[in-house]
Amino acid sequence: MARDRRGQEELTRPWKFVVLQAQKISTSGKVNYSRTEGIDFAKLAKSKGASVLFFSEWGRKDVAGDGAAQQRIYQEMADAAAVGVAPISRAWDLALASRPEMPLHSPDGNHQSAVGAFLTGCVLFGKLTGESPANLAAFPYPEIDEKDRKFLTDMAAQALAAKD
Repeated sequence: MARDRRGQEELTRPWKFVVLQAQKISTSGKVNYSRTEGIDFAKLAKSKGASVLFFSEWGRKDVAGDGAAQQRIYQEMADAAAVGVAPISRAWDLALASRPEMPLHSPDGNHQSAVGAFLTGCVLFGKLTGESPANLAAFPYPEIDEKDRKFLTDMAAQALAAKD
């Protein structure tokens, strides 16, 4: 991405935040894809004055340890670039450990559902603002009742508070 001219041109704009997602990760765990481009792009964005985060994606449904693997890879990249990580995979793992029936994934088992999008949004809100996502439990999001919104904001807060 750092070699992508269009990406570099975007960084000429005065971005306050840059959130990077979609590192190529081997599903078998047998291949280590280059992370250099993502790290370099994060460094470039940071050098332009942006607050930079890597978006640690959630694990695939029913694939044990996938969320933790995602978190580890993005944390390694963030450490190498001296930027932050939005611990979305950690929040999903915490939520699913407590309530495995929570429909965070869409039916394909890979993408997020509307419920998962709420949890993801809570983590991003907390990481970008530095505020607790607890107030989002009152947000009128019709796909989830207030009790479940409270649970998900708690999971997001726990993920944000965890130390690696």
